[in-house]
Amino acid sequence: MKISNASLVLPERTPHIVVDPLLDFTEGAFVDCYGKKDTEPIRDVVANLDTMTAAWQDKAELILCRSQYDYDQFGVPGLEKLCTTDWGRQSVIDPRRFSRSVCKFDNSLLSADADLDELIGDNEFYGIEGLTTTSCIIKTIDDCRDRMRDRTIVLPANAVGVRKARTADGQRILAQLSDPDDRQVIVVPRWQQIHHRS
Repeated sequence: MKISNASLVLPERTPHIVVDPLLDFTEGAFVDCYGKKDTEPIRDVVANLDTMTAAWQDKAELILCRSQYDYDQFGVPGLEKLCTTDWGRQSVIDPRRFSRSVCKFDNSLLSADADLDELIGDNEFYGIEGLTTTSCIIKTIDDCRDRMRDRTIVLPANAVGVRKARTADGQRILAQLSDPDDRQVIVVPRWQQIHHRS
């Protein structure tokens, strides 16, 4: 089932895992590496995430997923300090909106300090939102699909994002995930199309 401009109704308290809405991605190491202009779409997505979590805080189960990396973990020049400091790992979204927080130690949510089965529970659907589509989001989706084949990931396209130079890559990933034969992922163009019923 794929959704285009229709609404998607999910059960109340559906888990939504919001990945890396952190200072390092909005004004820290990521911005220092790629520049303010190239990372502008990241800040736009974080603004969407802020509005989304405010709208959903009493309807969905919001889970904050922060990254905690070792110095130069990925060997990318300029990103040596990404998510290595307490300051850089601070959420730019009010942490009180989240029912819980988990920490991941690699690109995938499956490296987190909480078990995926525990996070999702017996819910048929769960959402993944955050940063960035070309790394942590797609790696998390791929790993979650392999691990939880009987569950469906909901992915609002305006609640994930990449820096400007990777726009085409991000769009290609979303197009691939929008395959109507894929029963494990539902791509919704806008988070505003998702409603949680009581």
